[in-house]
Formats: sequence, C-alpha cells, structure tokens
Amino acid sequence: MKKIYLFVIFCLTFSVLSFGQKYYSASDEKYYELSKDAVGLKSAALSVSDTVIAGDHVSDYSSDYTRGYYFQAQSSFVIRELMCAEEANPGAARQSVEVILFGAEPPVAYPGPGGEHTTLFSAIDVSSGWIECGVDVVEGSYYGIIGAKHDQGGSTMYNSYGDSQDLMIDGISTSCNRLILQQSLATGSPLSGSYMSDPGSIGRIHFIVGRYWEDIVVDNDPGICGAVVNYTVPTVEGAIVTQIDASGLTSGDEFPVGVTMQEFLIDYGEGVTETRSFTVTVNDTEPPVLDCPENIVVSNDSGECGAVVTFNALTDEVLLDEVLAGSLAGWGITDEQYNPILSFEEIVSPFDGTSAIQTSVVGNTIMMCETKAVTKTYDIIGNSATVDLKVYLEFASNLTTYNFPYIVAELLDENDNSLGQHVYYGKDMVGSFFLNSHILTNPDSYTELPSATGDMVLDLARIGEDIDFNKISIKLCNYACEGENSIVFDHLRAINSGLGGGTGESGSVASDNCPGVQVEASIPSGSFFQVGTTPVTLTATDAAGNITSCSFNVTVNDTEAPVAICKEGATGVAAYVSSTAGEPWGQPTGKEAMDLAFGSGNWEQLYFETADLAVLLSDAYSFIYIEGGDGNANSMEAFIDAHITEMENWVANGGNLFLNAAPNVGDGMSWGFWGVELYYPDASNSVEATDPSHPIFNGPFTPVIAGPYTGGSYAHATIPEALNVTVLLQNTEDPTKHVLSYAEWGLGRVLFGGMTATYFHSPQPEALNLRANMFDFLSKRVSEFELDENGEVVITPEDIDGGSTDNCGIENMEVNPSEFGIEDLGEQEVTLTVTDAAGNTSSCTATVIIVANSDGPVVVANPIDVYLDETGGYTLAPEDLEMMADGTT
Repeated sequence: MKKIYLFVIFCLTFSVLSFGQKYYSASDEKYYELSKDAVGLKSAALSVSDTVIAGDHVSDYSSDYTRGYYFQAQSSFVIRELMCAEEANPGAARQSVEVILFGAEPPVAYPGPGGEHTTLFSAIDVSSGWIECGVDVVEGSYYGIIGAKHDQGGSTMYNSYGDSQDLMIDGISTSCNRLILQQSLATGSPLSGSYMSDPGSIGRIHFIVGRYWEDIVVDNDPGICGAVVNYTVPTVEGAIVTQIDASGLTSGDEFPVGVTMQEFLIDYGEGVTETRSFTVTVNDTEPPVLDCPENIVVSNDSGECGAVVTFNALTDEVLLDEVLAGSLAGWGITDEQYNPILSFEEIVSPFDGTSAIQTSVVGNTIMMCETKAVTKTYDIIGNSATVDLKVYLEFASNLTTYNFPYIVAELLDENDNSLGQHVYYGKDMVGSFFLNSHILTNPDSYTELPSATGDMVLDLARIGEDIDFNKISIKLCNYACEGENSIVFDHLRAINSGLGGGTGESGSVASDNCPGVQVEASIPSGSFFQVGTTPVTLTATDAAGNITSCSFNVTVNDTEAPVAICKEGATGVAAYVSSTAGEPWGQPTGKEAMDLAFGSGNWEQLYFETADLAVLLSDAYSFIYIEGGDGNANSMEAFIDAHITEMENWVANGGNLFLNAAPNVGDGMSWGFWGVELYYPDASNSVEATDPSHPIFNGPFTPVIAGPYTGGSYAHATIPEALNVTVLLQNTEDPTKHVLSYAEWGLGRVLFGGMTATYFHSPQPEALNLRANMFDFLSKRVSEFELDENGEVVITPEDIDGGSTDNCGIENMEVNPSEFGIEDLGEQEVTLTVTDAAGNTSSCTATVIIVANSDGPVVVANPIDVYLDETGGYTLAPEDLEMMADGTT
C-alpha cells in the first residue's frame, strides 16, 4: 500500500505539468489534454504510435467485479498512459487500473483457479483521466489491461460489444479477449492467480502506445562505407537535452556502416534527469565490384591431359597440397633412434574423402625424449601481412604431462634462409610441461587455434607484421615422452598469395565500398583443369553479405603430340631361366623386371634343371633371360657349358639372349660367342653408361638415368671386351671393368652381364626400370608377314603399334604402306602415324619382312660359274638351268 500511496501523491502533485498533447475519445467525440506527471518522466522521451480505444461506449453498470481484456503482443512497444474514466464523464471521479503480464501463455479460463501473473503497473483509486504508465511490452508475451471507474457508490464498468475485439495496437491488428477479476479492483491489487479469461464483452479501458525516440536505419551512400545521416536533434519541452555518447557523431555527420549509439541526457531541473538513446544503423547494401579475368587459354602440362592454371583472385584460396595418394615421399623425416616412436601414413581424408597424411607417436619414457617431425616446403611468394594459410587439421592427444602435438610454419627467402617461424596447436592440446615451460613464458611464439579439429587459418602475421618471403616450410611435430598423440593434415591452401616463380601473380580482382571483401572461385586458382573449356565463377562477398558474381573460361589446349612406338614384332614368347634352388640372391627382382617389360603372365619361368632344350631353343621363344647369381652360378655354368652351341645357333637364327650372373661361388664362366668370358670375383659398387644415348638409358620405362648406379655390390663380375662386343655399362672408377656388353650374332642379339639383383641397386625405381629397358631393347626384332594364297597381305596398325601413347588418348592410327604383294618380298619399311583427339600426330617407322606363302611355289635362283668362249659369250645349257633352280618347288 505504501507504493500505491506514493504513486497517488506523485500523481496529485505533478498533475499541473501539462505539455499540451491531446488524444481523441471516440466515446464522446472529444479531444482531451494529456497530463504528464513526474512519476512517468521517461514517457516524455516517447513518440506516440497509437491511441487504443477499446470500442464504443455502450453501457455503464455497477458491480463489485472488474473487467478488461488480454492480448498477445504482436510487437514491442511502451504503454505510455492508460485510462478507464475520462475526466469529463459524470460519475467517474476516480478509477483503478492495472497492467498484468501472463508470460508465454494466456490467462486460465474461468472458473479457474487462475494461473500465475505479474503486476507490471497498478493505480488504485486515483483521479480520472490519463495516467502515466511507462510499461515496456515485449513481442510474443500475453498482457492484460483491466480497470473500472468508481465513486462512493461503487465500481462502474464500461462495456463494449462483442466477445472479442480486434484493436489496432502499435499499428498491428491485435485480437483482444475478455479478462475478469471477481472482485473490485478498488480494494487493492489482487493476489497472483486472481485473473482469468472468460467469454463475453470486454471491459473498456483505453491506452496510448508509444515508442522511445525511434531508431534510424538507412542504406550506405554510394561508394561510401557509411552514410551522411540527418535527423532532428531530440528535444523535450521544459527540459535541457544534451548528447552524452562517445561516438563523436551527430546529425549531418557521416555514420559508418553498422550501429552507432546516440545517447542523450534529459535534465528536467531540480535534480530530475533521465537518459534516453536511439541507434543509427547504416546498412551496407552495395555489392562488391568484380574485375573478372579475361578468358584464359593455355597449353597442357607436359604428359598431362590438362594443366594447372592460376589466376588472380583477391583472398582466393590457392591450393598448395591436396596430399594426393602416393605423395608422402615428398615429406622429409626427422626421426632419431630415441623415444618416442614415430609413424606416419596415408589415410582416408576426413576433409574430402580422398587422402591425407597422419603422423603419430607413442612414448614410453621421459628419458631421452625428443620431438619427431615430418617437413615439407612449398614455393609460395607473399608478405606475412596479407597472406594466410588455410588447412584441415586434427590434433589428438591423451594429454600426459610431456605431450604436445603442434605445427610449425617457417618463412624462407629464395635461398632457403629462415625469416622467422611460429607454432600453432589445437585447442587444449598441450600437456602441462610445454604449457608452463614454453607457452606461458613465451606466449608470442605460440598460437592456440580455435579448435582441435577442423578447417583452420594459420595467421602468418604472428611470425612478423611485414615479411616478404619466397617459400613456406610446414613441419608436423609430435612430442610425447609418455603417452601418444597424432596430427592429421590435409588440403593446404594459401589465401591472397602468389605461387613461386611468378606463375600466379597476386592481384585484386574485387573492390567494395567497405573493407573485408572475399572472393571464392568455383574451381580454385592453382587447380588442375582438364583439356577443353571449363567455366569458372568468381563470387565476391563483402562483410555485409552482399554478393557479386562473374564468370570466365579456362581453356586448356592439347598441343602435345602422341608418342608413336613401332614394335619390331617378336614372334615367340619370353622366358626367364634360373635355378630351382631359389631366387638369385634370394630376391624376386628379376621377375619384377620381367613383369614390367612384358606384363605379368606374358612370360614363362623355366629352370636349368628341368628346361626342355628342344622347345626352349626353338621359335616358341624369341627372348631368353638366363640368370645365375649368388649360389646358383655353378648350375648356370653347367647349363651353358652343355648347350652353348645350341644357344649360339638359336641366336644366329634370330633369337635374343641375355646371359647375366653375379656369382658368389665358382671361378667365372665361358660364354662362347667369340670367346666371351665372365671374370669372377671382380666386384663393382658404382657403374655408369658408356653411351648415355643408348636406348636402354632412355626408356620406355622411366625414370631412368645413365648413372651412376650404386649398390653393395652392383656387380660381382666383369666381361672383358671381346671381338664385336659393345660395352654398355662400366665401372665408374675403373672404366676398364665392364659389367654389361652387347653383341649382334647372325640374325639375333645377345647381352652379357655380371650384375646382382636390382634389389641391391640404387637409385630406385631407376635401377629396376633400367633392367626392364634391357629386356625391352633386346626382345625387339623384325616382324615377318606371309602372303596369302592370292599373293597378298594387309598390315594393320595393330600389327605395327608397339605401345604408342598420348597424354589424352589416341584417336586414330594408320600404317602406310599397308598392302603388299609378291613383288614386295623381302624387307619393307612401313610408317605408323598416330593421331590424338586434338589432331596432333606422331610417326615411327618399322622394318617388316614380306615372305612367300609357305603352301605356294618357292622360286630359288642359285648362282653358277661360267666361262666365256673366245667370242666373249656363253650359252646356257639345260643342266645349267637345273643347277640355278635347285630348291625351287
């Protein structure tokens, strides 16, 4: 009751303060002055929105009950004033009114019991007329307004028609329903639970809806990250209004994009003040401007059916490392022999489902503990002030004391000199030792990322504010004396950078009236584009979310000609002959080279002990590789000694033979063919080509080098230079020692070697490829084509093609000439022309032998000796013709 009493006193005391505002009452079609009492001073800073008249005046009736209405607020506003008894209405000298909050649910229906409510405003037994209220109404909540005029005869209700009324409240049509109190409000504010809803006509209480000084919302001025805003500086009658905010901006100034507070002190005098404010919001509605790149036309990258293409894009993500399958060899490893144990592997990427690298360590003692790391360096030009890195990371740790997985980014100059580095680690992924001993004592060198898992930005400005660099080194570091941790790394990108070598200049393609524009490409700069035309869309988005897009085309032309390869048509299969005692030197690398040269399943394994010589040294085989290294040397020597004559004849008739042995027993071998010898022991640890242009050092299997090749040992024996033998590999330090030689013997060819298994050779895969190239070189021979019964033969491209290739695929192959007859018997040269889809061509030539039909007549012309007579002539006799045609069928 004390609060109500004080309220009444204030109302009576300050009722004389009038600001001259009026309201219109539909009940009696009169305008009334609005009284401004000191109790409701904050209402003076309000603007009028609506005067809500709760229906026409219908009837008066006396009752001990009180009626009103409830509604769900459709907006947020202020109830400035309310009234249920006009001053000029007879019999309405006094009134009692309340504003009630029901919350998220409407009041409980009569007969109840009623639900909880909160009284927001209560004026009991006060003078008639408008009463200052100042209740804040929040959109979505249910509110009740109830009241009655009364005099000494009791309470009197105003009623309006209808079970409910739709009233315009704050400019919005709002459903208002009956609210009842089964007692006289004049007796005082009721307890919670007293108010209930009920069908029927609503009580007639008016109120005025207001808003505080209206917030101002404008769009930016063109080309400006803000807007000049003009407003009428607020005034309050009878008060001094002073701007007190710290913005430094007022009407007529340029306000920045965003929200700026304008706050004012209202001084009514006599120590009565209040503060009111409104906001000036400038919305950036201006989209960015894109300077789209011209259409890009490039040639394919060598050997690729496409090209890596870079283009300018402000803050575009340039892909540096997708961590493609098989790319782990590009990481350098730091792994000493001490604790912890490091492992790293290729895993399925959590980022895009392709591949990623995962490093992990397991530690088991705090003694001799060191950080294990893998490192990779990227050619990328930029400045630390503008360039950042973006990468997908996953840090995991069991967070033992001495445990810390982290990443180091180091900036390098063109000579790989360090320009500075910084440590980045996952959120909460650090053990107490590193945290206390390093991070807390040197916080500027460490950055805790916002998460332990996700796509994250590495701010290079943490290394230094303005550092020009040419390369970036990334080091994945795992430290765990005891316990374990791991790092997953994938999809490294550079933001606002240039690629090394000037191949991807950085440049602004987007501008905006406000800073913070970002450009994303539908296909990032630095991606691989297939041959053909690919559209790329650039989308610029500014900080306000305005978007501009443009498109251009990237065209990759295939300008690379096919590689035409003509085969020389071996007529038999390949055989690999060794001992049943086991693999030479216990290694299967001889078989691996055979698989590489001929294809798995396209050659046969035979043995010294079981081979059928009649079949082996026949047309069924065109290439034979005989190897007898290590303890198999004696078996090979016995095999060759027993069959060297048959081998020489087989080679003379067009066979291709490779004899190779790196003995670990015996005293060397005699290999026939002009007396070729294998000297053992005579080891070589380093060898090189005598003629790097020889085919075996150039393909078809690459990479391959001319040397040096090393091993422990590369060869165990040497082949002294003999008649008609060409040396191909020699000892690097002593060129008089030969470990591989070549000779032509009749229609065939032969290689002689003293080499160990390629398992012991380095570098790899060059050493294995070299052995396969030896096989490929030796196995090729001239192709024979037999005329049919009509004396004709047609050669197809498939007959001549020896494995032609193209970076994008072969479209067509032709051979010319392709048709031959009886007049073409013997060697003929044909040309194979290979064409790809882009029209690029390449050719090779092959020599073929056209032979007569084996089922038709064979004409033989034998030479004879004749003696001219004294006239210088000679007359052939029948027996001469028989001798000349001997063998003809």
